[in-house]
Amino acid sequence: MKRVQAIASLLFLLVCSTSTSSVSTTTVHDVCQCIAEKDNKPGKHDEHSISYDDCVKFFQADKGSATANIYGLAAIATKIMGETAKSVADRIAHLQASEEDKQRLACLDKCAEEYKDAAAGIREVAKGIASSDTKKRLGDAAMPLIMVDDALNICEEEFKMIHKPSPLATENTKFLKEVGITMYVTGVLH
Repeated sequence: MKRVQAIASLLFLLVCSTSTSSVSTTTVHDVCQCIAEKDNKPGKHDEHSISYDDCVKFFQADKGSATANIYGLAAIATKIMGETAKSVADRIAHLQASEEDKQRLACLDKCAEEYKDAAAGIREVAKGIASSDTKKRLGDAAMPLIMVDDALNICEEEFKMIHKPSPLATENTKFLKEVGITMYVTGVLH
């Protein structure tokens, strides 16, 4: 189901971007407006919804986003997402070192594995975006992001299965939004 939603999101942004601007003139405003319209339809609001402000704040982390076209925004989004993944992986390692509860430690171990897989997926996204073959960009960029999205949901589900709160809930929610933004942006790379 998540993959179907992700593919639908990618297709929506393609339609949205072609109707609002060309690839060379797409701005953070255009992209964030499309994302907010898509992600905040009536009845869809949850902690993973991406608001216009979430999107703009995400891109403001890199000064280059102010003048980047859609390909540049995709590269910037991937870079920011990679930095966040590393930060969360470091936090997981810190939590693992001090965790005494065996069930929670097992969940953290699974999360560490999922973030390791996510980092590999992000590297594939970066390679796809850097490729000079436009068709390859979409294939390399979109599919690993769907797997990254699935991996983060698996991390949260581990804690739900043992009926204990996740110490990574805030980080996972933030990162899932970053993945969502990056999925939307890479959806126009063809």
